[in-house]
Amino acid sequence: MESWRAYVRHPGPEVAGPVGPDLPWCDAPASVLAARVDLVYRAAHALAGSSPPTVIANLDGTVTCCWTSPRAAPAPFRQGCPQTWVFPSPSDLTALAPLSRQASPELGLVTTVGVTSRHDVVLVDLAHWGALGVDAPAARACDVVRAIAAGFGAPPLASPPALWWGGIDPVSGWTADQGGDVVDDADTAVEALAATATLPAVAVIDRWFAYASSPFPARRAVVAVGRSTPGLWLQEQHGRWHLEPHHLEVMPVGAVHVDLPDLSGDPQQKEHHMTTSTPAALSVHRLTSGPPTARRTPMPAERPWPLMVSVLGTPRVVDQHQQPVEFERSKALELVVWLALHRPRCTRSGARGALWDLPIRDGSFANIVCEARRRLGASVTAPPGSEWIGRGLGDELPLHPHVVTDADQLRMAVRSAHGNADPLCVERLGDMLQLVRGVPFEGTAYLWADAEGLTSELTMVIVQASAALGRRHLEAGDVSGVFEATAVGLRVVPRHEELIALRLRAHHRNGDDAGVRQEWSSYERALALDAFSSRPSSKLLALRQELLRRPVSA
Repeated sequence: MESWRAYVRHPGPEVAGPVGPDLPWCDAPASVLAARVDLVYRAAHALAGSSPPTVIANLDGTVTCCWTSPRAAPAPFRQGCPQTWVFPSPSDLTALAPLSRQASPELGLVTTVGVTSRHDVVLVDLAHWGALGVDAPAARACDVVRAIAAGFGAPPLASPPALWWGGIDPVSGWTADQGGDVVDDADTAVEALAATATLPAVAVIDRWFAYASSPFPARRAVVAVGRSTPGLWLQEQHGRWHLEPHHLEVMPVGAVHVDLPDLSGDPQQKEHHMTTSTPAALSVHRLTSGPPTARRTPMPAERPWPLMVSVLGTPRVVDQHQQPVEFERSKALELVVWLALHRPRCTRSGARGALWDLPIRDGSFANIVCEARRRLGASVTAPPGSEWIGRGLGDELPLHPHVVTDADQLRMAVRSAHGNADPLCVERLGDMLQLVRGVPFEGTAYLWADAEGLTSELTMVIVQASAALGRRHLEAGDVSGVFEATAVGLRVVPRHEELIALRLRAHHRNGDDAGVRQEWSSYERALALDAFSSRPSSKLLALRQELLRRPVSA
């Protein structure tokens, strides 16, 4: 007959531990015990009306629910200590059935943390705790992490999640049937976890991250090597392990390899061996949210910018010395460009929908995000406590506000110069116009830019800036300044009427009728190349005739 040990045994010899198949367990049918634990767990959560409990499944069928603070036990539970509810065995399960149906549907990221000194199984639901961190020497910590991760695929209370392995080898026999994958590193695994639509999902990683982000989305969690507090953790004190803040003595799964002696005899010998063979400094912690990353507020033009996304020409990212950031994948650069131009709605789902026509694998998208983050960080160090592309397990994918765009800088310069006679505003407009290197998004096939009208909008920003600066120079009598300013706009829109008119007036102001005629000839050549309109503007034609007849004003 299948016994209770089936629910605490983990696949693969490399993760077999003190809850392995050679330890004596009760002979109760596993299906009965699983149903019992499931009903008690969900009923307790429904009665508590808040966070789910940590569950201790006793070998005799008794189920103990542990809380982090005192709670009065309602019927049909009885009070254990002030923080525990006990559902004794044998007890009628009939009263629990309607209560269990009231529990949150978001439960179900349950795994085995370890066993007590009485060999009772301790289970936690990461749908509530968010993450488990294992603080121990690398090799042993990885053993525990693998064992905890393997527990997600076993009942009770849990359906197998998608597992993303980053920087740590998966357990023996693991497959990607649930949509997970083995990725390059921890960073990529967490990005894949945030991007995946497969739920539940867990990232298993070899180092800890502290994310400044929103709370964990439902049914996603992290199991990591490393330590972070506050939260739930396993702490070693004087050779014994305690699950805090429950103050519960626990032996973590995976802490001992399969070279266990025969422990089928004296229980005292068994307990002594399980205590003395435990590795040092094993802890479990919750991943906590730090302060939210500032975003969406454009950097003032007067402040220095460490990185600029340049889209007024061939897209690139440059530092303050105009040194470009090198990207191995073109999609990594495109992602940075998209984030920079969509600050009010920087989301993973938005980026995936915009940059790819067909669905992209979660792991592939995570690789793109991680490369973009690494390349920006390698070029310029991010401000303390932040990164250029924010981390998190939600849908948001914020770009740091100190990463500016040449388009925003030019927009701000145009607004500042509008109706402002301050020479500094005119000077700044000229400086920002020098950022224009060509047509927006030149040399790319960013379909989202055209579909959203960004290419046209940025083209008009360039023309507006060029015309505004040209008018200022014409008013000041700076003819060469008019030509320099309007040349930028004409590289983008070769036959723009207002820019041509400014140049005609500048030639006339300079007393150069030949220049007026030459400029007109250039305009006609540009018209000849236009398949849609080859006739000159009536307004420009009238201006040409007026300028050639009218003497230059003093």
